[in-house]
This record gives sequence, C-alpha cells and structure tokens, in this order.
Amino acid sequence: MKLQFNNNAIVLSDEFTLGVATAAQQIEGGRSLDGRIDSIWDAYAARKDTIENGDTPTNACEHYRLLDQDIAMIIDLGVDAYRFSIAWPRVMDEQGEVNPLGLAFYERIVDALLANGITPYITLYHWDLPECIQKSGGWENRDTTDLFAQYVDVISQHFKGRVQHFSTLNEPWCSAFLGNLYGIHAPGNTDRKTAYIVGHHLLLAHGKACRVIRKNISNAQIGIVLNGGPTQGFTDSIEDNLKAELAYHEMVSFFAEPIYKAQYPSLLRKLFPDFFDMVLAEDLDIISAELDYLGVNYYTRNFVTDAQDDIGYQTKVSPGAVVTAMGWEVYPQGLTEFCMQLNESYQPKAIYILENGAAFDDQVVAGEVNDDARCEYIYQHLLEVEKMFNFGVPIKGYFVWSLMDNFEWAFGYNKRFGIVHVDYQTQQRTLKRSAHAIKALLKQKKRINSAK
Repeated sequence: MKLQFNNNAIVLSDEFTLGVATAAQQIEGGRSLDGRIDSIWDAYAARKDTIENGDTPTNACEHYRLLDQDIAMIIDLGVDAYRFSIAWPRVMDEQGEVNPLGLAFYERIVDALLANGITPYITLYHWDLPECIQKSGGWENRDTTDLFAQYVDVISQHFKGRVQHFSTLNEPWCSAFLGNLYGIHAPGNTDRKTAYIVGHHLLLAHGKACRVIRKNISNAQIGIVLNGGPTQGFTDSIEDNLKAELAYHEMVSFFAEPIYKAQYPSLLRKLFPDFFDMVLAEDLDIISAELDYLGVNYYTRNFVTDAQDDIGYQTKVSPGAVVTAMGWEVYPQGLTEFCMQLNESYQPKAIYILENGAAFDDQVVAGEVNDDARCEYIYQHLLEVEKMFNFGVPIKGYFVWSLMDNFEWAFGYNKRFGIVHVDYQTQQRTLKRSAHAIKALLKQKKRINSAK
C-alpha cells in the first residue's frame, strides 16, 4: 500500500495498525474527582525540587473533565487504534475495593472507540501506583504483585468482550531504575539493589497479570512494553564498552530475558550476585508466560561512558548530532537496529511500536503550529517500519507518542511531545501540522482499503 505522508511516499501493509498513545497520569488531571486516590506521582510531585518549575499532574490536560471533546478529536483523526492507560488509583480505593465511577470513565472511552471502529489498546500500569500501596512498601513488597493481579482481574473481567489488547507494564525499566537507582522518578530512591528488587517484582506482577487475563479473556492479545535502543560505548575504550554492555543489560535484558528465556542475564548475576535472592523457585515460570506481542518504545540510541558515581555509567550524545528538545539524538535507523536485535534474541510473535515521537519547542502562531521537524521525525521512522517488513521483522503497528502535549514526568510541562498542542492555561487544543499529516495518511489508508 503506497501512501503519502506530508508529501512523501511510504508503503504499509493493509493490516498494519496506526494509532496514537497517551498515559493517564500525564493527561487526566482530576486528581481527587469521583473517588480517585493519590498515586506515587502525586506524592512525588508534592515534594520540593522533584519536578521542573514545581509542576504537578494535578490538572494536567484535564482529560477527565474534557473527555468528550478529546474523544471527538481522536475520532476525527481517524486512527486505527488508541493506546491509553487505566489509572489504578482511579478504579480502586484505599481498601482495594472497586470504584465504579472510575471504571465508568474508562467505559466511556472504550464504548466511544468501539462505536467508531477504533481498537482500544489498554496499558494496565503506566507508573501510577496508588500511594497507599507505596506506604506499605510499594514494588519492594512482594505482596504488591498480588494486589496488581487483583486489580488486573477487575479490569479484564469488566472489559471482557470489548477489549482484546492489553499491555501489562509500560517501560518497567523506568519504574525500577529511574525511580529507585537514578532517583529522578517516583518514588525517588537511589539504591541499585532496590531497583533490582522492584524490577523483579514488576516482572512477577506482569506474569501473574498474564495468567489472570488469559483466564478471563480467551482471545486476549497480551504484551509488555519495553524501552531502549542501540547501545554502544562512547569511545572504543574497554571501560566504555563494558559500561555500555551493563547499561543495555539493565535497561533491556534484565526484563526481556526472564520473559522470553526464564532467566536473568548472566552478566548481571555475576556482577551483583546478592541482588537476586528475591527470586523464588517458581518466579521465572510465572514471569515467562507466553506473550502475543512485544511492545517497543523507541526514541534514540545510547552512547555510554564510565561515570564515577553510584550508577557507574552515563549516556552521551554523539558530537554534531541533531537533537530534540529532550537533547536526544534523532536516529531513525536505530528503530530498525533495536527491533532486529530484539527479534533475533527473543523471536516475539509480533512487535508493536507503542511509542515513538519527539519533543520540540512548539509555538502557536496565528492559530497554527508548524512542527515540520516532528513531521520529518515521524516520516523517517515510518520508513524504518517499512524497511523492517523487508527484513522479515514481525512488526504489526506503530503508535505516535503522544496524542497531545502533557505532563512529562520530571520535566513537568516544559517538554511538548504531542501532535496536538495544549495551552495549559486555557486547555485549548490545537492540531499541529503533524496531526494534520497523520489524519491525511489515515484517510488515504482507509480509502484504499475500502476500494478493495
């Protein structure tokens, strides 16, 4: 299928899924509305000097209040699918009981999507652990894996017959390592062993969730979402290359190998032998539950060099590289390199690019947002998707991150990833040039398919 994206030709399979993605904590707001309880990010943002400008997700994009407007915008874009997360603190109260008002919010989303031929892709955990669970140890506490399974049981039973696609966890590396080694995400710890314990419990929760979903939904499509990219030493030194290997194993292999090979990477076991005493006999059998797809979030490649701190390494950008507002190198071919590496190592049944996008310093001028750099970014990455088809990688879909500008975690509202601009003072939405280009691409795709 030949299509035009921003006047450039690309070729995609008829069955290929094109969608947009969001996360509850980043867009919903409505912190205390209709029985929602606090998450670890609400608590973390309330602490001094954790988020740029002292921003908090309390209001975010007020998606909870503006749902009808936002759903109409999604429908108008004509996407094949919409990936969104369910906020655990919105659907379960502090006693672990179901909050029907919270569930009703997500019912409205699912029902509107299905009524308009859009496939819902639900992410069950996008970092917003209820703060009351954190106070009982959070992901350091093995009991949290059972609480997660109970929450997933509620969601999967409730949406049985309406939702098939479930991602258990989004980027568990961020939850485990950014939150517990780097200390720049909630809950803000800085201890490597804690990061490993949290990472293991997240994987165990994933495995338990897979079992629950399979029990409740016979035709479910289940996956997990991992982030990363090609990783190499910043220099050719032995030290940099060793640290690059460590960085890749902690970001990717730590999560992928237990899932696909029922083992932890031998390098990590060798370096940190006392970090794995939390692994019980049956854990790896649970974690290695069969998956229908692997979700991949890709933004950039990683150059790694030695660092004399508790982390032991740091990432750098290659000299002269074109970078986004995040300071991340624009390196589209890394998407293919990374997916081919994952495909060769783990042979997933299918791969979905569940996040890919870029932050730029977008401005509304005369009612329009000219984000040609983002259009080019998306186009170049779609070309890589096309290339992967030719290489035999089982890639089935691509989701733009993000539908709209939002609360960008530790960066607050300073970074804009959206294809829709959000004025945080007025909550006015303005489609950027990239949104118009995606809308036109999807319209072509549907027109060609309907003519067959």
